[in-house]
Amino acid sequence: MEKKYIGIQDELLDFLMANRKSSILSRKLGYKFNQVSRWRNHSKKLKWPEFVRICQAVKIPIESVLEDVFGISIQRKSDCNKAFLKILL
Repeated sequence: MEKKYIGIQDELLDFLMANRKSSILSRKLGYKFNQVSRWRNHSKKLKWPEFVRICQAVKIPIESVLEDVFGISIQRKSDCNKAFLKILL
């Protein structure tokens, strides 16, 4: 299971990074260190709230994606974090 998670994490980060520098995106996310690099080299796992923040930072409409794919109504950006629980249930 761990290998599958790492593969998914890598694919998501590759897509979200799309020619962006990891240090710049890390700063944009509010980190004083290169957190994106830590996710990419697998020293840290990318968690759902962090994934949502990256999507918002790179202007991917995660709210509408969640609505389209899972039928979950998202009223506020903060509801994206709660969506993960709804998906699992």
